[in-house]
Amino acid sequence: LETPLPSYNLSWVVKSNKLTLTLEVATDGWIGFGISSGSGMRGADIVRIDGDGEIEDGYALAKAAPSADCSQDWTLLCRDVEDGVTKLVIRRALDTGDTQDHAIADNGLSTLVIVAHGAAGQSGFMYHGQRRATMLVNFFGTKARRSIADLRADPNVSQIDVISHNGTPGEPYE
Repeated sequence: LETPLPSYNLSWVVKSNKLTLTLEVATDGWIGFGISSGSGMRGADIVRIDGDGEIEDGYALAKAAPSADCSQDWTLLCRDVEDGVTKLVIRRALDTGDTQDHAIADNGLSTLVIVAHGAAGQSGFMYHGQRRATMLVNFFGTKARRSIADLRADPNVSQIDVISHNGTPGEPYE
């Protein structure tokens, strides 16, 4: 899948309750991938791999550098750097049970994903500048199973949260 960030490609496989991501990014620097709570970095569950191949599971409470998660749930399976392009394969459980991670559920809805990377030669984690993007990804390829009318009629549903964009295409509401 081409992301809105031309230098960053993403593919995935969901099998045996695990998500395996392949990230191919035009940098030999650090690479980040996150599952957003709907507000960009704020509240996001983020995995970062530095330019030396060290992986860190983290979370962000603000638009700032993520903090290390208490439980490191991502695994780096493979890393290859060739001609300034890094290819990574990483894996994690769909639901880690970790309160600092977002569960990835087959609920028919897309997941808001954030991606970013450092400049060439930028091994350590630094501000990404314009090398970042957000997008919606349906990891399961399924359609929503219930309509809004069906949800409204369900006595067990007390709240429906709607995530909306601020009117600028490609930019999440913040």
